[in-house]
Amino acid sequence: MSLIKCVECGKKFSDKAKACPKCSCPITEIQKNLKEKELKKTNKNKLKEKKISFINKFKNEIEDIKKNKKKRNIIIIIFAVLIVGIFLPLNFTIFNKDWREANTNFKIAYNILKERNKSLDELIEKSEKLVNSSSNALDEELRTTLENSISIAKSVKQDLPNKSLFIKEINKKTKELNKINYETEYNTLKQDYNNLDISIKKYQLVNHPTETYVIDRLKTVKHVKGISAVTEDNDPNGKLNKPGGYTATVYYSDERIKLDKDIYGKTIIEQGTDGGGAIEVYATVEDAIKRRDYLSAFDGGVLSNGSHTIIGTVLVRTSDELTATQQKEMEKMIIDALTYIDSSDDIVIEENDNDTQDTDNKKEDTNNTQNSNNSSKPNNSSTSNNNTSKKSIEQVAKEIYNNKNKAIGRTDLISILVNEKKYSESEAKSVVEKCCDWNSSALILANNQSSSGYMYPKLITDNLKSKSFTTDEINYAIKKCEHNWNELVVSHAKTLSSKYFSKKEITSQLNNLGFSSEQQNYAIDNSNINWNTMASKYAEHYYYNKGYIFSYCKEHGGYIGDNNCPKCGVSTEGARYFSCSKTECVSQFVSVGFTENQAKNALNSYDDNLFVASGNKKKHLAYYTLGRLLVYINPKPTRDECTNKLSNWGFSNDEIQYAHSKYADYHFSK
Repeated sequence: MSLIKCVECGKKFSDKAKACPKCSCPITEIQKNLKEKELKKTNKNKLKEKKISFINKFKNEIEDIKKNKKKRNIIIIIFAVLIVGIFLPLNFTIFNKDWREANTNFKIAYNILKERNKSLDELIEKSEKLVNSSSNALDEELRTTLENSISIAKSVKQDLPNKSLFIKEINKKTKELNKINYETEYNTLKQDYNNLDISIKKYQLVNHPTETYVIDRLKTVKHVKGISAVTEDNDPNGKLNKPGGYTATVYYSDERIKLDKDIYGKTIIEQGTDGGGAIEVYATVEDAIKRRDYLSAFDGGVLSNGSHTIIGTVLVRTSDELTATQQKEMEKMIIDALTYIDSSDDIVIEENDNDTQDTDNKKEDTNNTQNSNNSSKPNNSSTSNNNTSKKSIEQVAKEIYNNKNKAIGRTDLISILVNEKKYSESEAKSVVEKCCDWNSSALILANNQSSSGYMYPKLITDNLKSKSFTTDEINYAIKKCEHNWNELVVSHAKTLSSKYFSKKEITSQLNNLGFSSEQQNYAIDNSNINWNTMASKYAEHYYYNKGYIFSYCKEHGGYIGDNNCPKCGVSTEGARYFSCSKTECVSQFVSVGFTENQAKNALNSYDDNLFVASGNKKKHLAYYTLGRLLVYINPKPTRDECTNKLSNWGFSNDEIQYAHSKYADYHFSK
């Protein structure tokens, strides 16, 4: 028997007891707890032993290395090789001119792709939100089309690559970046987004519209002669505002149908759909479907009452007196009118109250006015038709223009009217000039272009010119658009300052990008460019790209050209020089926009012997070649031996004497 300690109250008691006498904690729980504590303690001790074992082993290895000198030296050599292998290429790469140029090109391509990805991601996110919205669309197939476009846009999107340290790899990645272009997929996605967005807006127009809205829209439909809305008193079906019935019904007469008023009725409502047709509005789609199904039961029989098509919660009905082709044509014109979107129209989407329209007198007045107009209408039928036709073309053009949210150019709109809508080119050109605000369109397209650091006025100008905007419209867009040109021109100036451009050259580059003189001056004054540093970069560029390279071959002598001898192809030793005198270099720097002090400060870091005027080029080559002879010929040559070699290699006596004058203090072999 032994004592154990209760984990709950701390009292000690016999392990033979079934529970703690003080707190009644069961012995099984106490024993389980004690076992867990013991296990944790054991694991902790094992971990501690492993740590101690590892430390001891590491100490033994260190002591072994200290004792074994050879092993220690091998480890030191390995570390040295690793450090040189990593940092030598890195040092060579970073301070190499070609690497810097490749890196700059990579950054430009990288940032362009980054901006494209950002624009694409934003459009994808916007499109997904629209696709997943609960709003109904007039054409639900457009939702599937947009889903497909989203999938395609996601599949073509390219991830940004990692940067490499080596020129060949950087140039390869830059080339691959420049090939990436998913403008087609972006534009398709944008167009499909707009199509679905417009379709949703159109559905809202026919989702329980008001009676007033229906009447206003019917007035624009060709062949509609008269219009009359029913009331509870004259409703022929007795279903107005009843459960499952229509909330509004508007009958219309068709000028192509001639009915006997004594047989069919004297008013538009009495003649019903026989005289033209009707627009029935329901509270829900289900109610509209029930009504359509009821009417379908009479199709093809003696009681057939014409066509009946649902759009939103609206049932569009046409007369059985019309031919099938005329019915389809009338349905389309009515649906187009009901779903027509124009920026100048107020879209009315509201529910009708059960307090129905107490407007009998107004409707009777409307009927009387329409009936009186009917008698005079035939005399002006030709005029009416011409006006309707003209209005129809303008309506189509306006609809296309507004469906594109005004983001369309002249050529595109004319092309759609001619190729898709089958109007003549002269009609299309006439209409687009009358019904479109091209200043607004140019401004919208300018604002739609990405405002990244690589935006510049010429980019907008070229884009708008391709869409046939005039110079005045382009200038208006550039002046009024949301882009901050001062901020962008400074950004471009800073980018150019990473190269070797002078003030004059940076100004010229900004001018090529389309920035104004005022914007160019603003950039020069506000980009915080250190012109002494820029002069040093320009000097380095001038030295490496426009200087002489004097190379020497031990066997065939000095020459001007590549780093390999053209005769034997052997790699030679060479030296680089400025291709002008120091004074000429200063003048060149001043001519491109640097001050004389900036030029002198930049060139003073180069030895005076590195400046060789073009007139002294051959003489300097003779001098350089003579120096190589004195280094490489062993034993040391005599003066005459050097003279003979220089003469054999094509140098003149004057050039040879110049070379010897430079080594006047040199002691040749006798």
